[in-house]
Amino acid sequence: MFNFSGFRKILLLKTALALGLLFLLIFFYSIYSKQSPVVRPVFRNTPRTVERIAELRGKLSNEGRSLRSAMLQTIRGEPATLYETTSYRISYLPSPDIFYVEIRGIETEQIKQEVMQWFQEQGFSSKDICGLPVVFYVGGEAFNYFKQVGGEFDPLPPGCVIQ
Repeated sequence: MFNFSGFRKILLLKTALALGLLFLLIFFYSIYSKQSPVVRPVFRNTPRTVERIAELRGKLSNEGRSLRSAMLQTIRGEPATLYETTSYRISYLPSPDIFYVEIRGIETEQIKQEVMQWFQEQGFSSKDICGLPVVFYVGGEAFNYFKQVGGEFDPLPPGCVIQ
């Protein structure tokens, strides 16, 4: 005679294992598919942007050079956040020797002007700000906005032109 109770136990065990595996697959898929991407400055024309930064680098007035040296001495030339608000964060990174500004709000042009004003309050001219160089990137709310809406973002300060 055939033992139905043993068959039922095996069938129930296999069904429970299959459902458990299916649940785990769905669980891990939901976790990893919702991860947000790493925030990186992405430029539409990266080689040209890099060229622009390289051409502007170091074009400082004598006063701009001494202000830059004094600023870097206060942080000992180490990576540091120089100033931060809810709208932006100004940081210095010694390896590429660049002042990075994370823009956190969606009013990017207004925030760029606020950052320019901060550097001018430190004594830098508009031309010197370009030569530091200062590079902007979007993060936080601004990153999500550009991700949804699209559009172009110029990573250089307003008025920085190559001559």
